[in-house]
Amino acid sequence: MARQVRKTRELNNKILIVCGGQTEVFYFNKFKSELAEIKIVPKLDNRNPKSIVKTAIEMKYQNTYKMVWCVFDKDDFTCFDDAITLANKNSVKCAYSNQAFDLWYILHFKKIVGAFNRTKYKKELSDYLGKPYEKGDKNNYDYFKSKMNKAIENAKIGHQTKLKDGGFASTWESCTTIYELVESLLEWKK
Repeated sequence: MARQVRKTRELNNKILIVCGGQTEVFYFNKFKSELAEIKIVPKLDNRNPKSIVKTAIEMKYQNTYKMVWCVFDKDDFTCFDDAITLANKNSVKCAYSNQAFDLWYILHFKKIVGAFNRTKYKKELSDYLGKPYEKGDKNNYDYFKSKMNKAIENAKIGHQTKLKDGGFASTWESCTTIYELVESLLEWKK
């Protein structure tokens, strides 16, 4: 009886995440420690959304990745919508926050569908944590991890509301798509 030889193929299971801030790098590094095959690239020198997307596009063609993501904030950048369009045209996914990544942390505690300015984020998070919130705390992932499903649910509601309202993402204050990247990583982790 002839023995069949199966060819094995190497699975492409690497994910590239290009981040525009140190807070995001710290957060997604925790996923990296759990999943291993994530390459996180901080783009901190010129961190406007369009430069982050351009870096991701360049890196996408230098290696083979299962997924390529950009993580950036609206802040006061005027190229926010252009960055999203450029990413979409190049099959790069965006996990953005309008106004800042810290909104993702607040959504672990409450739903926000209206405008909630970033000047209130620190106080709000300090109240929830029962201690001063530090944006650059490497343990923020650990503080919020147990409420991640609630954050995903709240972010989806906010994002879907903004999509129904229409317009450009740059006008959607207090909206984030970080949940899409987090869901993708959680699914991949299974």
